[in-house]
Amino acid sequence: MSKKFTFFIIGPSHHHFYYLVPFINASSEKEYCVIGATSAYHDILRKNFPNLRLRTFQPNDPKLLEYFNSCDVILHSNAYTFFEKNIRPKLSPSIIFGFLNHGISGKFTDSGYVKTNYLWDITVLAGKKDLDILYEIENIPQSKRSYRNPLIIKTGDGKKILIIQAGNLRIQSYFSARPSRQEIFSGIKRIDPRKKTVLYMPTFSYNPGHTKKNYCSIPFFIRLLKEGKISTDFNYIVKLHPNLIYEKEIVQALGLALKEQSIYFFIDIIGHDYLKYMDISDLLITDRTSAFYDFLYFDKPIIFLDHNNECPENLTFKDITNSYWGYQCGYIISGKNFDTSDKVIEKAIVDDCFIEKRNHVRNYCFEDGLSPEAILQMMLTHPKYISKKH
Repeated sequence: MSKKFTFFIIGPSHHHFYYLVPFINASSEKEYCVIGATSAYHDILRKNFPNLRLRTFQPNDPKLLEYFNSCDVILHSNAYTFFEKNIRPKLSPSIIFGFLNHGISGKFTDSGYVKTNYLWDITVLAGKKDLDILYEIENIPQSKRSYRNPLIIKTGDGKKILIIQAGNLRIQSYFSARPSRQEIFSGIKRIDPRKKTVLYMPTFSYNPGHTKKNYCSIPFFIRLLKEGKISTDFNYIVKLHPNLIYEKEIVQALGLALKEQSIYFFIDIIGHDYLKYMDISDLLITDRTSAFYDFLYFDKPIIFLDHNNECPENLTFKDITNSYWGYQCGYIISGKNFDTSDKVIEKAIVDDCFIEKRNHVRNYCFEDGLSPEAILQMMLTHPKYISKKH
């Protein structure tokens, strides 16, 4: 049978699409589509991926079901329960569905959210941390955990899930065609290449169930700006999470606060891949966004904003289901040390003492070494595919 792979994303989530690109490039027979996004968003995707011919559908389009029912293997990076509840029940049970986890599980680690990663026939993870989070919520002791790659686990209803640890293919793809610093700086306005550059990457405000709305650090960062805790001696690149397009008030407040401080800054909410910003930055300031795990590959200092004063003081490497787990990789600014936050930023740039910890975290989180071609071949070892061949 044909080994055709179909890729899709739902809604305005091109930052998820980047995780599909290495697999798309490695596939000889392939299709790709976007479901439920605006025409303006389609234009953004086509600009960033000019060589990809994207199909577009609305979720209630009958042609979508016809299209998917003609597929062998369907891979996505952000369908979650929407697809599982509204589209998948209408599709042939013989189709193999795969989920490519974007980044590292960390910000949301409650049981219900984590289990949405395992609604599929195939789940592609970055490495051991993501697998250990599953083991933790299922109360599986260390003695019974397996890290074989690939690994098949059976659910209570007899379903078989193929789990593959893929490492960070997105960053490997970037490094294979890495642009020069001059190329990157030439495409960014209002940035002085002679200055140190600070990258600020906040996440959006709410959790998947919208029961909490305090994840975003922007109001805290604005306070740092207004009270003179952010030095005007640096460039500032602000790369916002794409979901912040729905939070216009705090985005506008951030833009205004940056202008008032007379600092060199560039702000990007949806247009570009953030890896190039990481490449030219000397320091990352962030919150609980999973993007910081990609920054580990650039081996530069990180400052975490604990704007809710919730990060445990005695956070350990074993606390993997704590959403602040990654904060052990750098200095922390919270309400407790707000008055000396400018000194913390200065110290992080001149005295990077978290190198060993960052490397330890990166090696635990990412099981690098496999090519996208090898991972696609692993997918075809799923029992459902093997039974279809016979």
